[in-house]
Amino acid sequence: MTTKNNFKSNFKYGFILIIYFLVVQTLVAQESINEYDFFTDNTNQLDPKYIDEQYTNVYKLLEKYPDSAYKMGLKLIDLSTKANYAIGKAKGNELAGRALVVLGKFKEGRKHADITLKIAQQTNAHQLFLFALNIKGASYFRNKEFDKVFEINRKGYEYALKHNLKDKQKLFTINAASLLSQIGDTDQALLFFKESLGLLDNKDDYERAQVRYFMSQLYTNKDSLNQARALALKAQKYFSNQKNAMWEAKTRVTLFEIFRKKKKLKEALNQIKIADSLTKDFSESKVKIDIALAYALINYDTSNTNLAFEQALKIEERAKAQNYHSALIETQKLLYTIYEQREQYKNANSYYKNFNQLQDSIKIQENSNKLKLLLVQNNLEKEKEIIALETAGRIQKKENLNYIFLLLVITLIIILGIVRINNINQRKANFKLAKLNNDKAKIFSIIGHDLKSPIGTLQQLMNLYNSNTITEKEIKEFAPELKQKLDYSGQILNNLLYWSRTQMEGLKATPTAFYPTQIIEKYITSFNKRITEKKITIRIENQLTEEKVIFIDENHFEIIFRNLFTNAIKFTPENGTVTINLSNSEQTFKLMVMDTGTGMSQKKVNEILKGEYVESTYGTNSEKGTGIGLTLCKELIKLNNGELIIESSLGKGSTFKAIFYSK
Repeated sequence: MTTKNNFKSNFKYGFILIIYFLVVQTLVAQESINEYDFFTDNTNQLDPKYIDEQYTNVYKLLEKYPDSAYKMGLKLIDLSTKANYAIGKAKGNELAGRALVVLGKFKEGRKHADITLKIAQQTNAHQLFLFALNIKGASYFRNKEFDKVFEINRKGYEYALKHNLKDKQKLFTINAASLLSQIGDTDQALLFFKESLGLLDNKDDYERAQVRYFMSQLYTNKDSLNQARALALKAQKYFSNQKNAMWEAKTRVTLFEIFRKKKKLKEALNQIKIADSLTKDFSESKVKIDIALAYALINYDTSNTNLAFEQALKIEERAKAQNYHSALIETQKLLYTIYEQREQYKNANSYYKNFNQLQDSIKIQENSNKLKLLLVQNNLEKEKEIIALETAGRIQKKENLNYIFLLLVITLIIILGIVRINNINQRKANFKLAKLNNDKAKIFSIIGHDLKSPIGTLQQLMNLYNSNTITEKEIKEFAPELKQKLDYSGQILNNLLYWSRTQMEGLKATPTAFYPTQIIEKYITSFNKRITEKKITIRIENQLTEEKVIFIDENHFEIIFRNLFTNAIKFTPENGTVTINLSNSEQTFKLMVMDTGTGMSQKKVNEILKGEYVESTYGTNSEKGTGIGLTLCKELIKLNNGELIIESSLGKGSTFKAIFYSK
């Protein structure tokens, strides 16, 4: 409930899609098939009025009796052909196609829809044209081919706009927002939802309340909590007045999330209690799982850890039974956190792997859908212009990407080889080395996952590029994010190699003269993006007597500062402060990095100073780590005739002092 996947299965936005794609707009109350005596008036069967009347009657059977509706659609096609009645033929094909989609025969249903589209265009039958489009959209939607649904939806929107069909324009706009929300394109989804609000009439209060509910979830994910709260309260008030318990409960779950993010736990608890009372007589559903998860999180927030733990174990099973991935991820994160606090690291590591694997698989699917929709948008805007990919330059770039991928694979193989060699050597060691080997195994497990992610992303891009599904321009759009991931992997590799050498006593210091301020300024500049995102204030207190040249290993100093500074940024919350202090005396040079972050327990401080493996924890913005950075700093400082002093307490920040002594 603390990530952008919050209640994502509730956020399927299927309410409009299902209404529009799967339910006929002109349906009246369903009646039994036996109440109709179809096609018995032989004298009027070829009369267009008779055909139109039977078309309307068959609609009453469509959902309940799709097999019968399909056969009657074929009968209407036959009568309309004999009567030379084009509109009747289109209506018969529309009925047959819709019935086939309900029966799950998507390809056959689309064939009938295509016939309806052709006739509707020829006869200017706008409603039938849009009905045929939604048959095709329904078939692709139920088959999870969201890129094709989006393409059809945009065609429908443009057609409705062209022919001034405002009610259909509204539905297509909401459909587009729903699809974009499903693939995580929050900003675009909000634009479409805002546009749909402007298209709604005064009588559309129910749809307006639903749109406000969905917009409140999007704003909650963006941490625009004031906007989210205003929209959610309006939606909740409407659903409450209409005594719609399910939608009111969903809205109150969103209000819970908003108040929890605002640290207003009393108000958050009140919202979830009301939601619980509204759904007490409901059968098992995802909203009931959301409510149970909310109770577990509020108990954890209020230090009722044991109760939160028991609740989370039950929720995990319920989420698995419902195939509710977002709730399962949040539950496993909570269990990971509790196990880590209890120092049950084996269980914690197991849950860490589980929720990361599930989260990655969902992200990969979302990215795939997003890429497909981007391609559809690009094709529509450029009128499906075909861009030639077989030029010499693009072939060369493709080869370059293959080369980069090959290098990454070789690097990964080397790392895995180092891991295996290290494990073999550790088996020959005594108890102390066996414990160290266990620590390394934990580190490599984390590193293996973090290195796999950027390689997997690059591999996906390569596959899309090689299959001509993605263009060079689109690859460039993903390049900055991919570069950031590869830079992060490079830092992990560098830390790992240096740390491994310190453990094998094969690393030596090579002192050189350099200006420390130049290195510090370079790394601060490289972290500008993360600093800006978290709104962190950086203070530099230069108390050096002059532009000091120090004499230690320059590479080691870069690694020491980078890890201390990265650690401070990672654990400092938004609007916090990180202070860098430089000072010297005749015999010493001192580097201090101070932050206003979450701080550490004395036990963890002692583990770092003893050179033990420290279990990695998430930063204030869920940043990952490996747990070896600070241990590596301690080893490198010692190697350069220095010492590391740590002053820290939970909730009050940390101060790291690296003191180097003249030899």
